[in-house]
Amino acid sequence: MKPTGLIITGFALLSGFVFALVWINPNHGTSPDSAVYLHIATDFSHYDGTFPIGYPTLIRLVSELTGLEPLWASKVLNLLVIGGSGALWVKRLGAERAAWLLSVWLLGQFVKIMAFTWSETAFLVLLAEGVWAIFQVKNQSDSAGTIRLLIGLIALFLVRYVGAFMIVVVLIAFRKRPKIAAAALALCAFIISYFWINQQVTGSVWGSSRLGPVEPPGALAGLFGRALLNEVLIRDFLPGYPTGLAWLGLIGQTGWLLFAGWSVAKIPKPVVSPQTRQLARLFLLAGVVYVAVLFALRSISPFDAPNARLMAPATFCALWAGLLWLTEQPDYQQRLRWYWLGLILMSWIGLAPYQ
Repeated sequence: MKPTGLIITGFALLSGFVFALVWINPNHGTSPDSAVYLHIATDFSHYDGTFPIGYPTLIRLVSELTGLEPLWASKVLNLLVIGGSGALWVKRLGAERAAWLLSVWLLGQFVKIMAFTWSETAFLVLLAEGVWAIFQVKNQSDSAGTIRLLIGLIALFLVRYVGAFMIVVVLIAFRKRPKIAAAALALCAFIISYFWINQQVTGSVWGSSRLGPVEPPGALAGLFGRALLNEVLIRDFLPGYPTGLAWLGLIGQTGWLLFAGWSVAKIPKPVVSPQTRQLARLFLLAGVVYVAVLFALRSISPFDAPNARLMAPATFCALWAGLLWLTEQPDYQQRLRWYWLGLILMSWIGLAPYQ
């Protein structure tokens, strides 16, 4: 099958998978956070600043355009942003290379994220766009590119407050080019203005109190260590839940890694183009900075312990960095394509309910 046909087939499979999961889920892929998003999307007067306005606004827009209820509009929205992202990356890299990157969305943990009314799907797409915008400005610096970068960073923040972490990425990426790094300062000004408006409209800077007692540093490091370990596994080991499927996934994944490593062991050391290396490094930088900022925030704010949903941006960036490298290695692709498909199929073990 040609790469374009493969991408279309994969998107159709993903869409069917998402709607099937939504349909069989008793809550139709919602959580307490989802209820807040949908409440705001239904009536903006309910906005209290707890979450930024971007994701509920997108849900409302899709609902108005399609006539769907906000719940189902949120599912369509998630698939629309994936489809739009796919079209952009096909245009940038070509269908064959983009197909490898886009296949990440078929991994179980990302299928689950798409099936839920969460802002993470839009956030991940905008995160990839932000990294691409940085890459473009680093190689073709102009005023228009810098403006596009700033708009992208603002959009990322408006979907999730933690999107402000890209300020650090920009400062690192353009540490020798202060005029470009000024975009980070412009984003800071926007964030301060946004929170000031929150205070004027809702009486609170960011909804509820976000500061309070947290775990000791050692315990917090343990939480993040376990979260990072779970991110490399196809099913999480969760305290208080049966671990049978998690062990099954671990055994299958270990065997997969051994066979995959053996398959490529004798292939000559690959050579990667400078541009691909640079783009991959930017994705890795974004992933590392995200985890560091998340850890820093968690050390002063008692939000949920790091889980697959919170850690998804770091995993997403790491996977795209690795697959970008792979897209320039035909020999490795030939040997690994079936192993990658096998890993995707095994990852669906993670979609089974925890009981």
